[in-house]
Amino acid sequence: MDTKSQFRQRLDTLLEGILIIDFDWRYVYLNDVMVQQTKASKEDLLGHTIMESFPGIENTDIFKALQQCMTERTVHHFESHFVYPDGSLRWFDLRIEPDEAGVCILSLDITDRKSMEQSLAASEKRFRALIEKSADMKTMATADGRLIYGSPSITKLLGYTFEEMRNEVIFDLFHPEDLRWFLDKRHTALSKPGGTFHFELRVRHKDGHWLWCEGSVTNLLNEPGINAVVSNFRDISDKKKAEQQREFGRNNLYALINNSNDMMWSVDVDHKLITSNVPYNKNIEMARGVRIRQGDDVMEGAPPELKDWLTVNYSRAFSGEIFTETVFNEKIQRWFDVSFHPIKKDGQVIGTACHSRDITDQKRIEEELLENNSELQKTNLELDRFVYSISHDLRSPLTSILGLLSLIEEETQETSTLEHAQMIRTGINRLDTFIKNVLDYSRNNRTGLAVEEVCLNTMAREVVTSLCSMRDAANIDFLIDFDVKTPFHTDKQSLTTIMENLVSNAIKFHRKDVEKRFIKISGKADDDSLQLEVSDNGLGIDPAYHEKIFEMFTRLSSRADGSGIGLYLVKQIVEKLQGSIRVESSEGNGTTFYITLKNFAYER
Repeated sequence: MDTKSQFRQRLDTLLEGILIIDFDWRYVYLNDVMVQQTKASKEDLLGHTIMESFPGIENTDIFKALQQCMTERTVHHFESHFVYPDGSLRWFDLRIEPDEAGVCILSLDITDRKSMEQSLAASEKRFRALIEKSADMKTMATADGRLIYGSPSITKLLGYTFEEMRNEVIFDLFHPEDLRWFLDKRHTALSKPGGTFHFELRVRHKDGHWLWCEGSVTNLLNEPGINAVVSNFRDISDKKKAEQQREFGRNNLYALINNSNDMMWSVDVDHKLITSNVPYNKNIEMARGVRIRQGDDVMEGAPPELKDWLTVNYSRAFSGEIFTETVFNEKIQRWFDVSFHPIKKDGQVIGTACHSRDITDQKRIEEELLENNSELQKTNLELDRFVYSISHDLRSPLTSILGLLSLIEEETQETSTLEHAQMIRTGINRLDTFIKNVLDYSRNNRTGLAVEEVCLNTMAREVVTSLCSMRDAANIDFLIDFDVKTPFHTDKQSLTTIMENLVSNAIKFHRKDVEKRFIKISGKADDDSLQLEVSDNGLGIDPAYHEKIFEMFTRLSSRADGSGIGLYLVKQIVEKLQGSIRVESSEGNGTTFYITLKNFAYER
């Protein structure tokens, strides 16, 4: 074998591919490694140009370097990828040098290395994204506590930039009350590689307020590539605040429960004590002579009667019933309200909460109120009877006086005497109306409801007939319009009194200067109620007095006759008939009263 053959055989054993191209861009030589890299045979390449073997190569950075080396005889060393005709891609470390035949290319396949680098870069990118996007704060510090790395979340949560904290001692940010404990724990962790501990402490925000943080510290000073004390911690201020609120709530609830005189306790379905307050514990100890503790059987030591009573009521509560029992303790002569409320877990009753309150004083007050109410009702009844009797007796002499007045008016022709007689008659009529209202008021309070079917149109006509002789009723048109879809049942006398008062008021307060004076009584009745309206085009009522007119002895005009009790009586009767009344009116524009009354047809 000649020297040239030996040399080429040696080149074939190298890990690098070797390729020689002449000045016409033809393959002159390539070793076995280069043949593998080109994915072709030597026969297909030798004697052919690289443009023929790899169409489009002249558009690559590799060809530009080859061209520059070919013409300028310069050396090039770089890494580049190459896309094969089949679309596959590989990376190469290329060294291009001038050769006496043209150009020599040394090529090392670095595809695996590049894949590892790309994977490492992607992994590092993901890791950095996790670190930088995480809400947790992460730091790396020296053994003496100087900061060498801080994640972006530190700026977001503590307000400091990394530049402000770089090489600063992180211990300066810790609350003085927490610092000694933290330093002791850190010293222990630093005494052995990989040492770690968890912490909760307060860290100062840039604006001066304190944040509660929890996290961990790990000693990685001996870890190659890290060589730092690594901390990972998060803001738990809201969690701490909630814990403090819960603790306050527990303490407050404990204080409320145990500062009460009421007994409170809970038992499971086996009658074992779950919880209890101080009054319950004291009561049990006084009654049974032993202290009761959590887990004890609450039935043990109880008198037979109490045990039976508790068994029945505990069973009711264990079945899911919520209830309160009022009991009398004959031994101590006291009344108690005892409440039971089931305790559930996952939909199952596991026990009951109980509450017992001494209501002896309340019972005594209730009994006194009942007794006083009874006496008051008796007194009111006697008073109503007295008022009714007196009012009834007063009407008889008034009738006699009116008879005498009629004789005087028939027998005399003197104008002054007739005027005086008329004045007397007006006063007597006014007094008689007042007495009638008092009698109606007394009857309303004294009697119950005599429910019967009422013909509304007939009743309205009778009311109008009885009042059309009033002095101011002349030239007023009375309109009656009822739409009765179903028979209406109520107390006839009470409804008559309502209509009489409303119509008589409409007559008294009508305008004499208006054409087509009218008073309209209308309504609609159905199964549920009567919607009654009494309207007129009279003087009207200022809205400021719409509520006041229903008060007793309220009179808006001194010029008109009236006792000031009529509308008060109307409202009282309406409420007794389970209804309501309202008024719409303004001065000079008439008045409408709207009354809703219950239909008692189905309650007789």
